[in-house]
Amino acid sequence: MMRNSEYSILIICEGEKTELLFFNSIRDRIIDKTYDVGDIKITIRPEPEVEDEKEESSGEIEHRAYKGRKRTTKDPKKKIKGIPPLKWVIEGKNELSEGVFNEVWAVFDKDQHPRCKEAFEEADKAIDGKKVQIAFSSICFEYYILMHFTRIYYSFNKSECRERDANGKDLYYDCGKNTHSKDCHGERCINGFARKHGFWEESKGDTSMFGLVEDKLYKGFVNSEWLRHTSDINESEHPVYERNPYITLDSIIKRLTGDRNKWSYLSAGSPVIIDGAFSIEIKPDMQIQIASISTRTVLVPANSFEIITDSFSKQKGDKILLRDTTPHLIDCSDWEYLEESLIVFTYNSNKVVFTLIE
Repeated sequence: MMRNSEYSILIICEGEKTELLFFNSIRDRIIDKTYDVGDIKITIRPEPEVEDEKEESSGEIEHRAYKGRKRTTKDPKKKIKGIPPLKWVIEGKNELSEGVFNEVWAVFDKDQHPRCKEAFEEADKAIDGKKVQIAFSSICFEYYILMHFTRIYYSFNKSECRERDANGKDLYYDCGKNTHSKDCHGERCINGFARKHGFWEESKGDTSMFGLVEDKLYKGFVNSEWLRHTSDINESEHPVYERNPYITLDSIIKRLTGDRNKWSYLSAGSPVIIDGAFSIEIKPDMQIQIASISTRTVLVPANSFEIITDSFSKQKGDKILLRDTTPHLIDCSDWEYLEESLIVFTYNSNKVVFTLIE
């Protein structure tokens, strides 16, 4: 039985800077009622200290629930002991068993951690009917950020290229700036790729990256669906925690920003059933087939299809009325469809992502 009447969510983060600042920004917007997620209390662990310092202008959206105060991630109050990432899942299970939180998430990367398999297996074991939910990214959190800027499937090695000096201090190459002889130019590290393409300069600083992607969350959701589908094709023989790239971080972002849509990916030859009323299927020659599978009359509104690329989006599709089981074919040959395009079909609270070019 829960001890608190207020619905509570615990987010346990691996990182002590990038992830914390990101989720703190979302929490601030929930406090401001920017996102419609109901009356919930969010606890983030480790919890950043709050310094009484004036927030400096950075071009990012400031933390509105803490105006005039600067959040820092130095010296978090509580260290979770154990072997990563298993220790974060165990911590979450302990909290669920104590009945302090209604919902627990563990946010972590692959990042050479030795106990990923055990972490996923442990998270799948229920405590009083509840499980620790994993928000995962490989190889690092920044790959999810990258999904808001471009559709890319690439096995990066790390977030930043660096080495350590004799004193154990990290020396960064600032890849993408052409200032270091070991600059990988975005071939090995994600931040180098981001700098090279002008997406962002720094991900490890004291400024939240949420302001960079807040107006691109929808695109991030779409690209994340595509990335998992591509991973299933390329690395189906490997469990998700051994794949690179792979992300499920969009699941917690949807949860915290109030996206209640049912997202799925439409593969060629595998129809998706919508609300038990009709199916949508990809046919040859750039055609989409919609067919009723019930006795219900279905009206698919105009502009139910959205073509999305890195640089633009546009809506397509005429109104469709399904009265019987006769399939309705949609000819997409004049949709100005590009190789890098993704299509999102929307019906009620269903979002179906697909491409016409596999």
